[in-house]
Order: sequence, then C-alpha cells, then structure tokens
Amino acid sequence: MSIISEIHDFIKSLDAAETWDDSILDTSIEYYLRRTLRSPVRSIHRSDLLFSYQLDLKKELDPTYRECLIFFVRLSIDVEHDLLNEILESIRYVILKEGLSGQPHLTFIFGGDHDIKRHFEDEFWGSFISDKKGLIEWLKKASPEKEILSLLKMGALEMTKCPFHYLGPCSSDMFVGREKLIRGIFIDSQVGYAIAGGRRIGKTSLLFKLQSEVKEGKKTHSSKAYHPLYMDCSNFATFHDLMKDISLRLFPKYYLGHSADGYEFSFNKILNRVKGLWNKTLILMLDEMDSLVEKAEEKSEDSDVFFNSLRAEANKGSVKLVITGFREVSKMIQNSAHPFYNLCEKKRLGVLENHEVSELISRPFSRMGITLEPKKEIISKICEVTGGHPSLVQFIAKQLFQSRQSNTITLEDFNRVIKSEDSIEFILDNFVLNANELESLLCLLVLDKEEFTNNTVLEIMQRKGIVLENPAKKVYTALRNLTFNNILLHDHGRYRFLYPLMRNIIKEYYLSPNLVSTLKREVEK
Repeated sequence: MSIISEIHDFIKSLDAAETWDDSILDTSIEYYLRRTLRSPVRSIHRSDLLFSYQLDLKKELDPTYRECLIFFVRLSIDVEHDLLNEILESIRYVILKEGLSGQPHLTFIFGGDHDIKRHFEDEFWGSFISDKKGLIEWLKKASPEKEILSLLKMGALEMTKCPFHYLGPCSSDMFVGREKLIRGIFIDSQVGYAIAGGRRIGKTSLLFKLQSEVKEGKKTHSSKAYHPLYMDCSNFATFHDLMKDISLRLFPKYYLGHSADGYEFSFNKILNRVKGLWNKTLILMLDEMDSLVEKAEEKSEDSDVFFNSLRAEANKGSVKLVITGFREVSKMIQNSAHPFYNLCEKKRLGVLENHEVSELISRPFSRMGITLEPKKEIISKICEVTGGHPSLVQFIAKQLFQSRQSNTITLEDFNRVIKSEDSIEFILDNFVLNANELESLLCLLVLDKEEFTNNTVLEIMQRKGIVLENPAKKVYTALRNLTFNNILLHDHGRYRFLYPLMRNIIKEYYLSPNLVSTLKREVEK
C-alpha cells in the first residue's frame, strides 16, 4: 500500500472512531507523523479531544523557526460552548508552557460546524487552522517540513499585526506592571505567597512571567537562585495526583524508584532534592488552587500530606510557594487550622495603573506603525472605561485594531468599539464570572446610585422585602468580594462601580424585574 493510501485510511479511521484513545494516539497519529516527516516528533499533550505534538525543525536550518506545535482537535457538530472554551484554554496552556507564545502553530480540526474554524482563528491569530482535508494535503507534500516553514512565515506576518489577546494568559513580552510584586517574590525572605484576584485579572499571566524571568536569569532580582515549576491545579482531581505529577516532572527516575515507599516519603524527598542536587530553591507555582480544593473536598480527599510536606520544606528553604486562586485561597490561608496559615502572605492582584495601561496599548501599536490620534485622549478614555482591568484593556485594543479604517485610530473608532455588541457581551460576561447570586443582586439594587455605603444597601433591601440571616455581615462580605474582584471601588467606607461602562451596560442590557425576583429567591433560600 502506498503512503498516500495509508494516509487516507488513517484519516478515515480517526474520523470514524468514537473516541481518540491511547491506542489511536500511539499507533496512528505519531506513526504517520514519523512516517512522513524527517524531523523528530514529540508528544506533549493528550486527551479525548485534543492531541498536541512538538516538531523539531532544527534540521531545516531555518534560523527563525527551530520548532513548532501541531494540534489535532476532535469535535462534535453541536459542541457545547464550555467544552470549546476548555479546548482553547488547553491549547493556550500548551503554547505558553512550551515557550512558543510569540510563534504561529498548526491546528487540524475534525468535526464541528463552519463557525468552529473562525473561533480558532480569532483566538490564535496568524496560526494555520485547517481540517482533515488540509491534513491530507499537507502530509501528501513532497517536503512537509518546507510546507510548515512556509505556513509559519505567513502566519508570523499576521501575528505581527495583532498582539492583543484578552482570553487566557498573555505572553511574557505583552506583560506589563506588577514589577514590585515580582521583585518581592524573588528577593524577600517570605516563603509563600497567595495571589488572589477575580477572574481574568492576570493571575496565570503573572505565574508565566515569573517562570520566564527565571529562565531568562534576570540578575536584578536573584531569579537565578530558583528552579521554576508551574502546575495548573485544575487539571487534577486529587492532591495525590498533583504530588505524583510534581515528582515526575522534577525527578522521574528517582520518583519511580521510591514510589513503593509511599508518596509521602517520595514527595518530601523530591522537594528537597532540588536544593540538594542543584543548589537552587524550587519556586513552585500552583495555579487555580480553588478548583482542586473544591474537588478534593467533594471527594473527601486527605490533603494533609500535601500541605504539611510543602510547609515543612518551605520553612527549611527548599521551596518557595506561589499559589493563585479566586476565593478558596483566601479562606485557606486565613484558617488557623490550615498548614498554610501564617505561611503564605496574601497579595491581591488588582487593576493596572494608568501609565501601565498606556504602555500596554502604546507599545504594540507603535511597533506595528499604528498611531492613536489624539493619543492622550484615547488612552485616557480607555483607562476610564476599563478601570485598568487588563483583560478589558486588551479586548478593546484588539477591537480597535480589527475595526480600524487605516493605520490611524481615532476617537470615532474608539466610540464605535465601546458601543459594539461584542464589547457589551464581553463586559457582561466579566460581571457574571466574578459575582455570585447575592453579589449580583446587590449590584442590581444600586445601579441608580453614583456612590453608596453598606447602610444604603441594607435600607434598599429592607424596602424591597429581601430577608437574609445576619444581613449586615453578608452585605459587608459581598461588597468586599465585589471590590476584591474588581467590580466595585471602595474608598473610606463608600463604594462605586470601578468603571461606569459596566454599570451602564448592566442597567441597559442585563437588569430586569424577573432577574431581580429570581436572585431574591435564590439568596433567601
């Protein structure tokens, strides 16, 4: 059978398979990549719906592209929005973890409708997105590697046009601000940090920036003294699984040789070996800790081994912890019975300063030869409507880039973007993601107030007949959470919406009598 016939049969088998299990991965995809490519291929991620490979292009002697990533995605026609976002998030994570965020890649999609490709193209600007027919055509080329280089170069031209990415972590070169926090993590004697903040505020971006600083060996803040390890805790169901993966990533042979002694013994030894063998402190970055804490509690998993081991090694100087989360992280370190109590210093990740927003906007546009006219006024308005929220800043910047009529962005362009349906939807989504039922209800009750206090909210609730147990405490906590999650701004006992645009959009597009009644019933349960 010819290689072309084999490839056709291979694609057909993938398309017909109900799931992409390990046997298909090991015997089909890798086999045909190795069968048709001269360059080394390495599997780096596998799941039921996504396979990822790293292709070593050093033999092609191209100084620009030494490696690239290839993704295979399997979707149903009626794929759910949440599942699609989960796959996109997994791809972003792989790209950042491999240090290839500034480079295009290849993605082949099996299944899904016509809009799916557009979703991937919007998220991964400049990358080559195709389907099974595109995969067949690529593998049939006399020199698939040269075709890859050609695609990468075309994609790179596109990527230079729009560096703004508002969903998921940003690349290291687009990261701005947080200098004092980053410097403190590396220099201060504090052994642990709990970084808490609302969703889309940049927690994962911060961890990837820390990892990048260590790999680049920045002398200004002693990062060379550390060995970085980033872990996304949302990928694990138990603390045992997390400990096992940490051990395997650091010292796989040692872990496998001692796993029979029990993971408690192995985990402590693994953590200590970084200091003993490399004379470096392990800087362990645990992202999305809330997710694992919630899952472990639901399954009654015993987490004592994990937390006590980390506390012991951190106090010995073998490990420096940087943990991120949304709500559970704050509760965890404030619980006097928890091993991390008095171990981790809490740091709130807030919005960007105005000069940081200016840098985030100005630097990329300047590099692309795009001017803002009038620059100061446009940047000032972006600061005003976003409140410095980094995700919203990048969203507006991307909309400005894509909707501009020329290489000059005007106030008219800005006003058109702010009023667009995409902007309204994104801002409402930000609100819903960062507020629970009670917090959402309180925001709806004060939409006609420029400023308000705890007592203002309690009086409105009394007039509306909203009955809560211990209302003063619950309202106080809810308003503090809304401030913490960058929806409200708190100043000397008075609150207001962080940016007026969110308040106006909630009032015009989200508020309804039925919604208030529904939320009232939920919070009174």
